Amino acid sequence: MLPAELERLIKQHRLKLVILNPNYQNPTGQVMGLKRRQALLALCQQYQIPIVEDDVFGWLHFEQRPLPTLKELDPENVIYISSLSKIMGSSTRIGWLAATPQVIQQLAQIQAEMDVVPSIMAQQMVTLAMAEPQFKSQLQRLTRLLKARAQATYEALTTAFPEWQIEQPRGGYYLWVQYGEHPRPLTDFINERVMVAPGILFGSSIGTFRLNFARLDHVALTQLVERLRLIFDI
Repeated sequence: MLPAELERLIKQHRLKLVILNPNYQNPTGQVMGLKRRQALLALCQQYQIPIVEDDVFGWLHFEQRPLPTLKELDPENVIYISSLSKIMGSSTRIGWLAATPQVIQQLAQIQAEMDVVPSIMAQQMVTLAMAEPQFKSQLQRLTRLLKARAQATYEALTTAFPEWQIEQPRGGYYLWVQYGEHPRPLTDFINERVMVAPGILFGSSIGTFRLNFARLDHVALTQLVERLRLIFDI
């Protein structure tokens, strides 16, 4: 997110809320730098616009812990949200938020009015899992596995397609690829049984796609490269 562009949009559309994920951003996987975080916070403070910080991938860092969260830098104006769905599986629909008492009270009232109640059993299972002594070591093992698959995917694609611009993942699940000026239709990928999210879904006007490397073992990665060669006639 570009602070100058955000300010233009604020003035043009009178924005009421800014939602972003500065750690391992979806779809690019990038981490927002500290200066940009501070500039965005100052801008939203200036125009009195609250921020929702989505940090669902924040647990899955491959090196040192990411930079301070927006919530840590601006506790009053940032609503922080996260989830266990990326750690314990997509069926674990348990998340949380951190906000000021006033915001928590308003959200609790809305939740009561909508009669939305998370599963008590799911909450209890998650509580027991996180209390286990092995939780931290299992999380570290998951992160090591993701890091290895991210590195293997990055090396395989940069070797097979050296002309592509590929962001090396620093955490999370996703790798972002820029392959040219002209986007390929999604049907090209579907016909070769390659599941990607084309960049056009995220507003990109050039040839890009997001790839999930989390399940790419050696066999799947070899097949992926072969099928991408067919798609791009390489």
